[in-house]
Amino acid sequence: MEKPSNPFHPQAVVTYGSPIVTYENLLYMDTVLNEMNNYLINYASKDSGKAVGIKGAHGSGKTHILSWLAQKAASLETSDPTILYAKADSTKFFALYKQYTSNENLRRESLEDLIWISLRKRAKNHLERAKVTEELSDEIDSEENYQKLIKEGEIDPEELMGSLQKLLVDSKVPDEIISVLLQLINPELGSIVFNWISGRDLDKESLSDLGVEYNLREISTNNETETETDYIAINALETLAALHQVAEKPLIIFLDQFEVLMNSQGNPSRLESLNSLIKKFIENLSRQKTLLIIAGNHLSWDNLRRDVTPRLHNREPILVGNLDSKETKALINSYTKNTDRFSKESIKDIHRLSGGIPREVIRICYYAYEQVKGILKNTDQDILIESSKKSGPIDDQLNLLLNQADAVLKKYGQVINEVSAGDNSTIDRVVNINGKNQLALVVLKATDKISEVDSAEKVKEINKFIEVGI
Repeated sequence: MEKPSNPFHPQAVVTYGSPIVTYENLLYMDTVLNEMNNYLINYASKDSGKAVGIKGAHGSGKTHILSWLAQKAASLETSDPTILYAKADSTKFFALYKQYTSNENLRRESLEDLIWISLRKRAKNHLERAKVTEELSDEIDSEENYQKLIKEGEIDPEELMGSLQKLLVDSKVPDEIISVLLQLINPELGSIVFNWISGRDLDKESLSDLGVEYNLREISTNNETETETDYIAINALETLAALHQVAEKPLIIFLDQFEVLMNSQGNPSRLESLNSLIKKFIENLSRQKTLLIIAGNHLSWDNLRRDVTPRLHNREPILVGNLDSKETKALINSYTKNTDRFSKESIKDIHRLSGGIPREVIRICYYAYEQVKGILKNTDQDILIESSKKSGPIDDQLNLLLNQADAVLKKYGQVINEVSAGDNSTIDRVVNINGKNQLALVVLKATDKISEVDSAEKVKEINKFIEVGI
């Protein structure tokens, strides 16, 4: 008899934009989806956008949720938002900005359309104020008719462009960036404008054609610093968001791997700068009616000052991936609709071993399925422990715990990693305060009876070592 194919996956890693298999009946997914839906439903009636945080451990499904939200938004017939995604690969906001502007949803044609839509809206308002006939006002809804009305002298294109520029300036975005951006619809300059607004460096001749002296990343200074360039990136992104607001088109911006952006590498001044930048990032995009969704691990959110997270819509990031035993069961059973199923006892063990992290739940199930050749009722605790070792969730939880401990311990003194305490034992962290080792941290794994005995022996050995003196 041929063994049925394994419904689980050994990696369970999602790349944004790729097709995903999902289970939607989890409370936190419903919570995040409601945030997006409420934003889109109320877009026309509300004056500002909002920022939503997502917090979860490695493997909790943060990127999965962003991909899922993008698919949900794209399927809505009543709304047509621009969706931009970037995965932080450094602490530099300008690198993040260049990812957004290289997105397929923000092509040159897309930005040109936003400018034309905004101009037509200004023209329609002008005609209505002038009490022009309703028929003539309705004709403005296409670019072709817009050009026709210009030729007939019904509307003044320079006046309308000036009105649009003033409207954008009034939205508190930089005048110089606006001046360049609005030249995008000039057929002779459009390509150069798009390269400039995308953060690409132009030569002096091209810059002169645009009427500016500097490239975007250095527009405010001849002696740019990292933080100044970061502020320029935020201002430029806000300008694009303001154009969306004037065109009355919803804008959803995803920021993934927030922990990479917030990694100051122990530099206190850079961490302080990053906090100020994130605060500006949230505030400026929200006032342009943008929905900003930021996904990161626990440490990234813990590194923020107390005055930053209150800027989030719910004041605190939404915790994702922390499944309880019932949710773990529901997730597993969604994969085994057409196969044998795990027993109640096995599901409890899977939940305990995975820590409720969705990716690890799936990985443990994969290895267990392989061992019992698809007969899931034959799974026992030993098989699940072995599957857990192959999957690695216990080590992942250990690393997460130590990372969280480091964030606290470093406030009190120098943290020393992995101090040998005998032939077979290691102290995970030692804190040196004023030149003396005054605190020791040891994390023990006790997944089964054998490891419990080993852990007890290690505790004895470490205690003897500490009595002598670390």
